Amino acid sequence: MDKLNIALWLAEHLDTVIGFIVLLVACLILPKSVRWYVFSAGSALLLMSVWQMARAREKLKKLDAERSALQQQLSGLKDASEQLKQRNQALEKKSAELELQRQTLLQRQQALAAGDVALQQQQDDINQQVSDHSAQRDAVQSENQRVLDALAKLKQLEAMSQS
Repeated sequence: MDKLNIALWLAEHLDTVIGFIVLLVACLILPKSVRWYVFSAGSALLLMSVWQMARAREKLKKLDAERSALQQQLSGLKDASEQLKQRNQALEKKSAELELQRQTLLQRQQALAAGDVALQQQQDDINQQVSDHSAQRDAVQSENQRVLDALAKLKQLEAMSQS
């Protein structure tokens, strides 16, 4: 396992090792009067390069962790969006059914309105049912609007997390 770690370290820092070897060879070739200046400057550049690479790796790890968190959040948002779409479809279906029932009751109400005064109680019952259905339909439409607003918000969050 130790050899593997050494091999990985060499693979990551091969450019620095080669640079240090080239610096040593250059220092051996140069005259003694400039050798230490070149070695000092070259070592400083190599150390700065190593430091920059280490900082870049740290930033990359942080960004990768953030990307993973955003992908998980996006997955959750997609699931929530799908659930809201299904809920919206169910509410739209319920709203259509209630509207159909309301139309039927309105037709019955109109038929009873032309009828006898003795049927007034039945007409009052139907009126009550019509208003109950209207209230239910309004509640369903309100719930549907809330779901649509939440769905739009999720789509906006999804678009923000993808960019």
